[in-house]
Amino acid sequence: MSDSIQTMDLLPLFSDPVLMHTAYQAQSPLHDIADSGAVTINAQWEQGQTDRWYIELQRRCALLITTGLLHGTHTLIERGWRALTWGFRQQDTDGSFPTSAGAPLHTSSFFIEAAARSLLLLQEANSQQDHARIVEYSARIHASARWLTRPEVAEAGRQANMPFTHRRWLMAAALGQAARLTKDAELAQHAASYAHDGLRLQTSEGVNPELSGYDVRYQYIGVFFATVYALTCADPLLRAQVSAMITRALDWLATKLQADGTLGIAGSTRVGIERNREGAIKTVEDVQLVETLALAARLTGDLGYRRLAARIAVQRGLIYQPLTTISERASAPSQQRRFAFVFVCQSGELENRAVLLAASLRRFLRCRYELFAAVPTPAETWGEIRPLTRQILESLGVCMVDIQNPIGRDFPNANKIPCLSIPTSADKVIFLDSDILCVRDFDDEPRFAISFNAKPSDVARFARSAQDWQLAFETAGTQLPDQMIPTTTAKNYMPPYFNGGFVAVDRALDFGSAWLSCLQAIRQDERLPAERAYSDQIGLAAAVRKLDLAVDCLDERYNFPVNIRRLDPRYPPYFAHYHDAEYVRQEPLLRDLVRQIVTDHPQIKTLLAESPMWQQAMQPPATIRSRVSKREAKASELIITGISRSGTSYLCNLLHRYSNCVILNEPEAIFAPLQSQFIPWGVATFYRQIRADVLDGRPIRNKLQDGKITQDTAFNDSYSEYVPTVDNENFVLGSKNNVAYLSHLARIRRVLPDARVIVCVRNPFDTIGSWKKSFAHLRDADINNRPIGHPNDVWLPEPLKSRLQQIAEVSDVAQRRALLWQYFAERVLDHASQVQIVHYDALVSDPMTVLDRILDGYDRGTLREPITASAIRLSRDSLDEQDRLCIRTICSQAASELGVYD
Repeated sequence: MSDSIQTMDLLPLFSDPVLMHTAYQAQSPLHDIADSGAVTINAQWEQGQTDRWYIELQRRCALLITTGLLHGTHTLIERGWRALTWGFRQQDTDGSFPTSAGAPLHTSSFFIEAAARSLLLLQEANSQQDHARIVEYSARIHASARWLTRPEVAEAGRQANMPFTHRRWLMAAALGQAARLTKDAELAQHAASYAHDGLRLQTSEGVNPELSGYDVRYQYIGVFFATVYALTCADPLLRAQVSAMITRALDWLATKLQADGTLGIAGSTRVGIERNREGAIKTVEDVQLVETLALAARLTGDLGYRRLAARIAVQRGLIYQPLTTISERASAPSQQRRFAFVFVCQSGELENRAVLLAASLRRFLRCRYELFAAVPTPAETWGEIRPLTRQILESLGVCMVDIQNPIGRDFPNANKIPCLSIPTSADKVIFLDSDILCVRDFDDEPRFAISFNAKPSDVARFARSAQDWQLAFETAGTQLPDQMIPTTTAKNYMPPYFNGGFVAVDRALDFGSAWLSCLQAIRQDERLPAERAYSDQIGLAAAVRKLDLAVDCLDERYNFPVNIRRLDPRYPPYFAHYHDAEYVRQEPLLRDLVRQIVTDHPQIKTLLAESPMWQQAMQPPATIRSRVSKREAKASELIITGISRSGTSYLCNLLHRYSNCVILNEPEAIFAPLQSQFIPWGVATFYRQIRADVLDGRPIRNKLQDGKITQDTAFNDSYSEYVPTVDNENFVLGSKNNVAYLSHLARIRRVLPDARVIVCVRNPFDTIGSWKKSFAHLRDADINNRPIGHPNDVWLPEPLKSRLQQIAEVSDVAQRRALLWQYFAERVLDHASQVQIVHYDALVSDPMTVLDRILDGYDRGTLREPITASAIRLSRDSLDEQDRLCIRTICSQAASELGVYD
């Protein structure tokens, strides 16, 4: 296959908002899939309730995996894997599914198409934890696809498939995707043969015949599989022919569309007549029709199909959001909304941000739009825009308009307000903060028919008391709404309160006047708390209420807080709110985008070169020895924890000996987010910063001894700065903390879901013996004097805080030590199924086996120095009889479950 086809991604095609709100809603049902993975009739079959099952029903795996990937829902992905696994358990050694009912080639091709598509999507998402399964099931798919092409199987299948055009496209999609997955050129040739056969059968009117006539249901089903096939087709001519066939087929199908969004089935040869596997009469499935139209729009570039998909979705009640005004707009697909995107371009740093925003909008906007740069005047107050900035913006098609701040120089945030009142004929005005980048295709969506669109605030920036909120809204001349919504990162509940970085309003509303009126009243009322300095956002919420607007609360895809959270490149937002060039430097996705922009627009590079903040963000990483492709890149991260004195520092030292590993021993920066954030996003952004600093050759802090990671913090617990070197961007990055990480492992896994968690344990006799000879807080089992994991730790569950308090109140120190070891052992057992447990004795006596398991699949590099086995250190000589009695009495059960008891 050609490189262009090999590098084409499927996942962005399925991430179309229309699809994410219909075919791939996060609320996808799971009730018809058994825990075993069997789907509908197959679940009945395995329970002995029916005498037949069908492999094709397991194609539900693709729906679950796609939905899980699009929404980041791992439970759906795992459910999809169960459906896949159940199906392949029925596979014979030759690749067939001999006990399945139904025509062998046809029923198998449904499952193989869905399975291959699922694995291709998982590959594109760099699903690291699924790597081994992807390899295993790719081989199984290959066997089944090769079985489908056996002469005796294919010939029998061709005879059975003769009257059904859609089956040609199903076979083309199944074999084409299997070919792409396994890089089997012969399978690709078989897929092309089926495609040519399907092209030959289409009539001049665009009908793809079924049973010597037309069928509206199988018309769109065939087009769906043809679209999927076209995305894997390496032959550009054949691909163009398929695209043209799809256009003709959908244009004919549109003639059967009725005013209420349904397809007329009169004259169809199969729908409304035949029964499905469950015995029900076959009907038009609105969701698959919408999915077919939306995907075809992406393939053919005809946005008319997408608008048609949106209209049908709204009319048929498939979109999961208020539909009061959406229906009115969506009912006229030929009148796509026009957007006016407006941002401030003020003298200084905002000039740099404004040109980058404009360039990113030009790169990714797929809707009807116009761009405006609002320039604050007079220049004596706000400064003069550089001639080069004006030249760049004009070259990008940006119209520059003068605005006046309605409050004054001391409140620059008020520059936003006149942006919503610029002269434009657009239907929707979208204000964007200048420190935003558009990072993927953005198109019109049904949700923008709602009058007001904005994302809730990231965190609470105004007083949380009900009285203050009530007073603020009354001051603005309106009433406090009853509704409460959560802030998007801190999860505080408060009245509707929005981030002002992305605000979309209907042009006809004159929203700016209402916003200004509310904001001025709030600023002048000294009864309100000092946080009224954020009166632009408080006034924004009050203005929405005062005008009684329908509100669409956007999710973070439209205004992602890069300063607070780390981007997941598998699920990029539409708009990334980066706040500062430093966060662009840290985020590979944004850094790559800026580098692409300055490559395409040398004038922007000239402009940014004057800013030290942007110079680094424009440069590639400096310290790596080689590059990895985006397809090879994956998250390679470790969280190392355990019961103190169980070998965690020694493990850090061993891992750090690899040329492509950087391991931080007890970094101080992780304490602040663990103490202050309900969801500790700051731990993930710390990893992001360290990765960027290492790649840029900046010094980092670590616990070092003689230039190496400290093996034993009891002997050296000090920090120093150094500049590590690595082989490539995909280096392994890990950090270690015992009490803090072990106390809050569930919270940390929330923000670093792909990181491998390593937990070290050791025999309690030696562990507690080492406690007595090392740190005072361990010797005395001092629970209260630690920054995290104490009885008053606000984020610990109440039962755990109560348990710690009980331990702290025990006066006998030997008993307290044993109780504390037992407490931490129970925390390890709480997470045992989700972590790798490392036994101290194995780490010391057979370190390479342990390291190979930890680093499996990661690019660890080469060893800088050899790693050899050493003698196991016993530390129990410091124990007295009371210690031994307490350990035997208190710790034996947990130690036995962990496999570390004598």
